[in-house]
Amino acid sequence: MSRDWLSHDDVAWICGIARDCGFAKFKLTGGEPTVRKDLIDVIAGIRAIGIDDLSMITNGTRLKAMARKLRVAGLPRLNVSLFTLDRKRFKEENGGSSGTLDLIIDGIDEAIDVGFTDLKFNYVWHHHNRLDDFLSIARFASERNVTVAVIPLLDEYGVRTGDERTSLHMIYGALQELGIDNECLVLDGESIHRRLIRLSMGATILLRMEELGEIAPYAQCTLCPKRLECREGIFPVRLAANGVLRPCLAEGRAPVNLYNAIKARDSKGVWHSVSSVASTVQLLGKAGEVIYA
Repeated sequence: MSRDWLSHDDVAWICGIARDCGFAKFKLTGGEPTVRKDLIDVIAGIRAIGIDDLSMITNGTRLKAMARKLRVAGLPRLNVSLFTLDRKRFKEENGGSSGTLDLIIDGIDEAIDVGFTDLKFNYVWHHHNRLDDFLSIARFASERNVTVAVIPLLDEYGVRTGDERTSLHMIYGALQELGIDNECLVLDGESIHRRLIRLSMGATILLRMEELGEIAPYAQCTLCPKRLECREGIFPVRLAANGVLRPCLAEGRAPVNLYNAIKARDSKGVWHSVSSVASTVQLLGKAGEVIYA
């Protein structure tokens, strides 16, 4: 772990501050959170201060070895990013050995075996010509009773040759063409509406109905010139491992460096630094905070 990163005690402390501010849902993401040698301590520390709604996004490469430890540490939920089950395509687009895909699959099965019942696959919809990838992952998920969370491709995150800009409307249309048996609307902890879809082939799909820019989590969002660029739609606030808080993923609001205040356990300093954020956050239900690991 870099000396400039927040320690697991630092992460637990700042999560406690966020909880007291009204945040209730926390997610460990990245990069890849499993590269942290103290990840188990991070999870245990967050759970020890009474935060129950905690999850993690991982690429799954270390899941085989870590699944049981993650579960014992108290991690309730897990999302595995998965874009193909084709070994040749995985090797060409992901680099390294195609055997890594087998390791990811083994890790997924291990996670299920150790008790991760609330497991999801995150599938980014890159192109309508990649339907074979989606169908194979949907079947794989259906066999394991896992939900597939489908996410539109974001232009700013590594668009590759042959990719196309996707939208929630486009993806929903493609799912309708595949055949929908039934669907219901759910409102999650960030007050984001999602479609919970049961495809005719048996897979369960989760798809957002709204872009984050349409929800406007901050009072000032309506005046932001970058509002239409705000397409992440997961959580409005992120804290990086170096202590930098990003209150807006579209960079419509300036990042705030909390590193020194966190290290000094200066809660007043944290509150002063984020007062402009805290004063404009609209806490709709459970607000979301993402902690980079």
